[in-house]
Amino acid sequence: MGKIAAMVLVRDEADDIGWWIAYHLSIGVQTVIVYDDYSSDGTWALLQAAQLMGDVRVHRTDAGLAGDERVAAARGEAVARYRQEFDWIGFFAVDEYVTLDRGVELSKVLEQPEDIAAVALSWCVHGSNARVVKPRVSPLVAYPLHASADFQPHFHYSAFYRPAMLPEGALSGERLGLTREQVASASGEPAVWHGELVQPNWYRARVRKYACRSMAHYLERIRNDVAVADGVWWRHLDQNVEYSDLPALPRTMEEKVFALYRALWNRIVLRSQLTSALRPGAVPDGGEGALSGAVAYELRGSDGHVLCYDRRTHHLRGVWPEVLEQTPTLRKVIAFRWPDLPDWTVLVQEVGPGEDGSFHLGEHGLLLDRMPMRTVGYDAHTVALQSPFLHRYMSIVPMDGTVPIDRQSVQGWEQFRLRPALVSAETVEKVAGIGALARGGLQADAVLTLLPYVTIEQGASLATVFAMLPVADQRRLVAEFPGCFPQWLRGYDV
Repeated sequence: MGKIAAMVLVRDEADDIGWWIAYHLSIGVQTVIVYDDYSSDGTWALLQAAQLMGDVRVHRTDAGLAGDERVAAARGEAVARYRQEFDWIGFFAVDEYVTLDRGVELSKVLEQPEDIAAVALSWCVHGSNARVVKPRVSPLVAYPLHASADFQPHFHYSAFYRPAMLPEGALSGERLGLTREQVASASGEPAVWHGELVQPNWYRARVRKYACRSMAHYLERIRNDVAVADGVWWRHLDQNVEYSDLPALPRTMEEKVFALYRALWNRIVLRSQLTSALRPGAVPDGGEGALSGAVAYELRGSDGHVLCYDRRTHHLRGVWPEVLEQTPTLRKVIAFRWPDLPDWTVLVQEVGPGEDGSFHLGEHGLLLDRMPMRTVGYDAHTVALQSPFLHRYMSIVPMDGTVPIDRQSVQGWEQFRLRPALVSAETVEKVAGIGALARGGLQADAVLTLLPYVTIEQGASLATVFAMLPVADQRRLVAEFPGCFPQWLRGYDV
């Protein structure tokens, strides 16, 4: 088939660009080309780390051009730069996700006769789905509702192009200088034209257009874009009429997103170590008992179920002890507690040598391998656990074993019994960084002071401690390291 690339131009999209890159690398796009339009929210730092996710090429736009001209110039530059390397390059916006019908491969969609220079993917406009704030999950999960099929903007399209057949120079518009006969639809049939627009065709592939991502997103847009300030954009495109069945999301998408942020947290630690080396000082003395001696427990529900994580389905489950021993895809969830942090319990999977042990709870927007939970103690052996992200309590439903994190108040189901557990050295190492970072207390100043004394391998502990900080301290770290703490880690008012 040849090589396939997708290009996107972004400006201040730190909350979304990680999802976009990870998703498209997971559906058959071999290379992502990103042009950053001088972002100020940490997007550029995030893009540097994104190059560790796969083949991600990062560039900057031409600052000497007007805004509209930068898009055309960046496309032209990408074609000139990569014309000989790629058979197809798709040009998309960050709110556009190429989605394929179940069982359809992107390479098959792009199997076209040699005289076809572009494959048009019709828009499918998804509304805000009544979201007021930015969602903590990927856009694909957050916005299942879209406009009815006869919605006029569906005549717009985005496309993959054969770069060898595109003209030289800046490329503007949707057709990019091609004739109508050179454009096919995703179904493999010739595109049906209505002026410069194309008859919508969602067979085999489409572009999900997430133009209205939340009311908070819209308010951000109108601060920077006069064209949408009158509200017409929102009123017109916020369409939430029909439900769209989403094919199974590639699991590699969440794995890549977590790897991206883990690389960012490791870089923060490395940067702090380098700064400390330039300004050497005494290592802070934690003192006796200062977050040393984390105690490990297994968690059991009210009817004896053991809390586990199913690596096959990526869900928390409650199972009987004998089922846990007989099921290789299950990992016991270990609860670590510290005498100096009575209000917190940190959950990790029991891991062995070389195992990752990350939680990928997509429906909750949680991608962590050390999950903090606020703790309400009832006695020395019984606790309730509240998610700081969802502000809901966890429970194991008796007999059923389902583990929701949706209870607003604590009843019997939400009370977990603590049982002392012997765990591997690798499991204990998961929380060693937390003890180091929180020695001075749960404040941003303490975290910043102690960062140089955390190992690179413990970088993800920074995310866990961040989620445990008060809102004001979270704001401090967001300002200190823009782009490094994603939406799903922050308090709702950060």
